[in-house]
Amino acid sequence: PKSAEIISSEAISKAIDEILVGPRKTLVWLKEICRAYNKEKQHVEWVTPIGFPVQQRYMKKKSKRINTYLESVRLTISYQIEDTKIDTSDSLKGFCPNLVHSYDSSHLMQTVNRLVDQGVTDFGMVHDSFATHAGHAEKLFYTLRTTFIEQYRGNVVESIWQELQEKLGKSLPQPDQPGHLDITRVMESDYFFN
Repeated sequence: PKSAEIISSEAISKAIDEILVGPRKTLVWLKEICRAYNKEKQHVEWVTPIGFPVQQRYMKKKSKRINTYLESVRLTISYQIEDTKIDTSDSLKGFCPNLVHSYDSSHLMQTVNRLVDQGVTDFGMVHDSFATHAGHAEKLFYTLRTTFIEQYRGNVVESIWQELQEKLGKSLPQPDQPGHLDITRVMESDYFFN
């Protein structure tokens, strides 16, 4: 048998750039936003669609070491204390996934709340995978999609930009104009999250 071809991270990144043009532009734009916050020495803050306030707080850390002896054995204990400076590298790496996860969790909570209102109380969730008993699958199928449409109807990126700009108190780079995706088409999707 032939050995499996190893695909480099550069090749994967290049493929993503070619295929996912819009999402890649949005990723670059969000990093610009984070850099603007870092330049102003402010933590990026936003409010999720369910009203949960988020503050991304990555601080630099200083390592400290204590040398001591216990009987005749030398012990070295290392620990870290938080510095007063923002860790701009961690902040930049974390912002995009943190924002996406906060929106995913909002969708999860809206879905569960709506299903509880319909009498469904048994769930199994892992990240963005949803499950319930077979007897409630149709309700889950419909509710997942309707709450998703409600959350993402309109120009979400524009709303995020306005909120982040307002919180920073400075002008931020504008996002690209959205494409022409009809979000309501998720109602036709056989495989959507679950």
